[in-house]
Amino acid sequence: SLGGGSILNKEVRDAINKQSLCVFLDVDIRLLKKRLKKSKNRPLLKDVNILTTLKQLDKERRKHFLNADIIIDNSSSVNNTFVIFNNIFSSLNG
Repeated sequence: SLGGGSILNKEVRDAINKQSLCVFLDVDIRLLKKRLKKSKNRPLLKDVNILTTLKQLDKERRKHFLNADIIIDNSSSVNNTFVIFNNIFSSLNG
């Protein structure tokens, strides 16, 4: 797991592509705002309009995230996302 901005670095993207499996947990921006509005551990979201900032970050990063090996809709519960990921991972391992 890397910080979201890591994907902007070409060397990091190249290393991910060569050495690992890239999974993008996609979520609607408005739901993401709701999830993050009370977070104290997101320096880029401190003292700013969270929705505006999330939209800008998404605009910069999404094109790279969409090149992930696996994209999972992360809009439902954490448990549902885990089940989806587990099913995909299990199918990859035979």
